[in-house]
Amino acid sequence: MERNVILGIDILPSESAVKPSDILPSESAVKPSVKYAATLLVDGKVEKRFKKISRERLLKLIDRFRVDILAVDNIYEIGENSSEIAAFMSKPIHTPRLVQVNVIHGKEYNLEHIARSLGLFEGGKLNPLNASEIIAKLAYMKIGSEAVIFENETRITVSRGRSLTQGGMSKERYRRNIDSLIFRITNEIKDTLNRNKIEYDLYFRKSPYGYSGSIFIVYAPRNSLYGLVKPMKGHDVHVSIEPIVREAIEFIPLRRKRRIYRSRKDRYLIVGVDPGISTGLAILTIDGYLLHLMSRRWLSRNQIIRILSEWGKPLIVATDSNPPPTFAKKLATSLNALLYVPKQNLSVKEKREIVSRFIENLKLQPGIKVYDSHQRDALAAALKAYFAIENKMRQVETVAKNLAINLPISEIKALVIKGYTVKDAVKIVASSRIPVQEEVVLQPQEKDYKAKISYLEALLEQKEKIIKEYELQLDFLDKEIAELRGKISELENTLELLLSARGKSVKTDRKVKSLENRAKFLAEKLKEKEVLIDELQSRIYQWRKITELALDEKIEKLIVIKVLSLSGVSEVLGKFTSLDGKIVYVLDATPGDIKAAGELIKENVKALIVKGFIPEYIRDYLERSLIPVIKDEEIEIIGVDGEYFAMKDSVTTAIKKRKRLLDEKWLHSFTEELDKIIENYRFERRKQSKKLYTDKDLV
Repeated sequence: MERNVILGIDILPSESAVKPSDILPSESAVKPSVKYAATLLVDGKVEKRFKKISRERLLKLIDRFRVDILAVDNIYEIGENSSEIAAFMSKPIHTPRLVQVNVIHGKEYNLEHIARSLGLFEGGKLNPLNASEIIAKLAYMKIGSEAVIFENETRITVSRGRSLTQGGMSKERYRRNIDSLIFRITNEIKDTLNRNKIEYDLYFRKSPYGYSGSIFIVYAPRNSLYGLVKPMKGHDVHVSIEPIVREAIEFIPLRRKRRIYRSRKDRYLIVGVDPGISTGLAILTIDGYLLHLMSRRWLSRNQIIRILSEWGKPLIVATDSNPPPTFAKKLATSLNALLYVPKQNLSVKEKREIVSRFIENLKLQPGIKVYDSHQRDALAAALKAYFAIENKMRQVETVAKNLAINLPISEIKALVIKGYTVKDAVKIVASSRIPVQEEVVLQPQEKDYKAKISYLEALLEQKEKIIKEYELQLDFLDKEIAELRGKISELENTLELLLSARGKSVKTDRKVKSLENRAKFLAEKLKEKEVLIDELQSRIYQWRKITELALDEKIEKLIVIKVLSLSGVSEVLGKFTSLDGKIVYVLDATPGDIKAAGELIKENVKALIVKGFIPEYIRDYLERSLIPVIKDEEIEIIGVDGEYFAMKDSVTTAIKKRKRLLDEKWLHSFTEELDKIIENYRFERRKQSKKLYTDKDLV
């Protein structure tokens, strides 16, 4: 079982970590006279205490005891800036983690206050030796944050050990020997990394005799290379191994997982890359707009991925050579992006023409400068990739303009780039997000197909807005829940630490009670938010289902009247200019307002669907005007957020069936009425004929 070794240090009084005026060449930017008090903790127990040690002895202790964590209360006690801290931390053979114990979730706290609250300090004056012990114990309890100085990468440099300044034949002989030696050592390192399945990128400068120099960017920490690759400082060749320093120090809480940076999802990118010792990087939008152009020595894939995450989501990684460099292939795989490779290597002339023509045509970005060949090659590769998709992008814009769709075109373009047809891309995007504020959409006549398409698109637009609002609510609630979970986690951790430091009696402490109540309250609030999220997700699912059915023309929107009364009908007529040909859904028909029914007859509604009871005289009144009245249990209805949709096949069948019954009913009634009229007519004729004969007899 591995030991957990922690070394806590505290600078001695009247000692300063670094002063520029005191910098010595041998120590770079470190004052050698700085002294520390230190405590060595092994598996939570004090192993050794050191009242006064120098920086040199501190480094020896780190290597001797294979220290896992170097704990401090101020990282600038070991260096004035990040470069000096990195220089110090890279000196040990086994690089420990650097932890600042009084930085908790981004805030810096007083060391004595933390120690007192956890029962590690009773009060009084805190001397450096006691402080170093408290610092070590806090690190063991996972209090504080790790100061991440290095990337999870290592640079191995193989270079000449001496300058070739001699002339004549000796110079060429030296060059041949050294370059062939660099070539051999480079291949040995390469074989070692391959054999141990360690990922890397290799850059080298060729010479007639081998390599004049090479650099490995190894995607593994320095510690993992011990025993595999050794540094070397010979007369002819130098091999240096150093961790790659971050641009800025990041503090990561020990009790929380590292935050993963989420890239912008609303912007899709084309990335041109020209790998080498100096790597060129060009970032375009999928519409050909230049966002960023740069080149840098020893630029790793991880660094490129971090840079890209600030600009958007890469869809295409482009290179100017065929076959493509391994670096470009690995970068595309890491980004889950397509790899663009030209049919043949781009010539220098072609790359110059592509870039110069692009810069000349720029109107929105005047003053763009290409500073070196690496930037030029990366930009040319990105532009070639853009030219390959330009026609497809214009086709998407044309289709979107003709259909007047209100969907995020960039997402449609992204799907088209990935290989989807424009139609399928529109359908996928429409089903995943749908547009904003309800408007009145009039349904056209069935035979007007173009108008019908416009109607469905307008309907989609409405639902996208509603779903977008729900998604915004979900994002807000997700953030709120994350904060609540973080607070609960912090409270639980604080409770755990308090209990472990003070024993079971702490449970009766008012502060702990308050924390327990607070944690309980937050847990209940979290539960409420999760229930709300479930409801919103259910609604989003329903809207997406409705959207898909609308795209396939399988549903019919119903006009909803809450109550069959004059005011209920008037409210709907205030929203719609006409109800002609509409299917109306009445949620409550019990009032049986004859005037309200009369208004629906005037509006010439197509059919009336009723929920629950409807008075018989209202049904007869409507159906005498050939408006079918259908019970809602006879058809399939989908309802969400006060809006209702009927399955088209179901409602069409029900209307036809009811109309057929009405036709038969009214035909039968009409026949009976006609028979009565004829019978009455005959009776009156007979009556009049009788009277006529009687009058003649009298005469």
